[in-house]
Amino acid sequence: MITALLSSLIGGLLAKEATVAKGIITLVIAIGVLLLLALISSFIRKGFQVSKRKKIARGKKTRGPSGFFDCVFGGVTLAVKGFVISAVISCFVLVALDLSQFAFVTEYMTDIYTNQSWVVFKPMMMDFFYVGLIALAIKCGFSGGISHTVWSVLVFGMVVFAAIASYHLAFNVASFQGAVDGLAGMFAGEGEITEMNIVVARYALTAGLFLLMLVVVVLVGIFGSKMLGAAGHSKIFYVVDGIFGALFATVTVLGILLVLGNIVQPLASDLEAFPFMAQFSSYFEKSGVATYFYNNDLLTLMGVQPLLPLAEWLS
Repeated sequence: MITALLSSLIGGLLAKEATVAKGIITLVIAIGVLLLLALISSFIRKGFQVSKRKKIARGKKTRGPSGFFDCVFGGVTLAVKGFVISAVISCFVLVALDLSQFAFVTEYMTDIYTNQSWVVFKPMMMDFFYVGLIALAIKCGFSGGISHTVWSVLVFGMVVFAAIASYHLAFNVASFQGAVDGLAGMFAGEGEITEMNIVVARYALTAGLFLLMLVVVVLVGIFGSKMLGAAGHSKIFYVVDGIFGALFATVTVLGILLVLGNIVQPLASDLEAFPFMAQFSSYFEKSGVATYFYNNDLLTLMGVQPLLPLAEWLS
């Protein structure tokens, strides 16, 4: 929430009109504030952990918080977490109901959506959502690391290669014809071997070869994961791996959000043809961060045409 407020405020001071430069600077500010808050949080947490370990070493403590200030910070943290969790759930429900445009919402809940508090926080709802996704990407990317991500992609690639290789061997390699004929004869029984028996035999052989190759891939995957786990015990490797993992995850999430916005943006710019989008677009009109993923999508501002003609399909 602090990140969304600061980045929206600073980004808003740069220029009144949404531009590519303003959008990029706003996103960089948001990511920078997230990292700064994470470092401050980590520094404070480690300070209390060191204090607790020293007291345990002296025999003054066995468990629980490190002292009075740790209890105070714990209470504040609990209060903040409780507020954020309850606020997120409440806002999600209220936004979903508002976008649903059900008759009972207009009839019975108008006072909520015209309340001054809702009017003030409405432009920030989507900012909180998008900044939250970026924060989640940074945290999960750092925890998982780039090595595990790359290894998962490689293992998936090996599985795909095994499937393609198995199909090629069963359908195109002459040396496997004997196995195909044997399986076809088994499927045909005492009857005549038909073309269907041969096709089924080829697919059965494909499945068998794929399962054999999959065993090897699984063994290689387990061995590689164990090696990466052993390397992760090194503090330097863990930090470097985490930094690249956070960078990769953040870039991936930002890319997905920008592409989705680029696809949906034409609907936001043509409310006459798509009036049902007016309510949804109203949440982005005065947003400081989210706007660069939707109505002022950065890809669209750069002149990139929608990757999918969603507007044409819907019309």
